[in-house]
Amino acid sequence: EAQKNNAAVESAIAEAKASAEAASGEAAAATKAAQRAEAMTEQNRSALRALNDKIDRMFKTISRK
Repeated sequence: EAQKNNAAVESAIAEAKASAEAASGEAAAATKAAQRAEAMTEQNRSALRALNDKIDRMFKTISRK
């Protein structure tokens, strides 16, 4: 009986560890995805600033003529 209880406890512990590892992996993947999204957002902001600067220069050139 005690051996059955020990086996059940060991099994529950192993299952809990596996579940914790899976959750940790999912959290790491979510963090990595968030970092990629943040980098893409900054890249888009930079591209928009460059485009705005170019448009401003174009309007200045057009308004001089």
